[in-house]
Amino acid sequence: MTSDRCEFCEGEMEQRRIPARFRCKDRTINVEDVPAWVCMKCGAEYFDAPVYK
Repeated sequence: MTSDRCEFCEGEMEQRRIPARFRCKDRTINVEDVPAWVCMKCGAEYFDAPVYK
């Protein structure tokens, strides 16, 4: 991630491992222990590009 601030609320971001849901070919895939950036203020979640691949 290039910024350490949330694009929605400008809150501070923290790297965590979270459960996440992804859509792929009309299916929802649940994945545990996904590396993500989580906003400490509003809870918005961001994923680095390699996570999506």
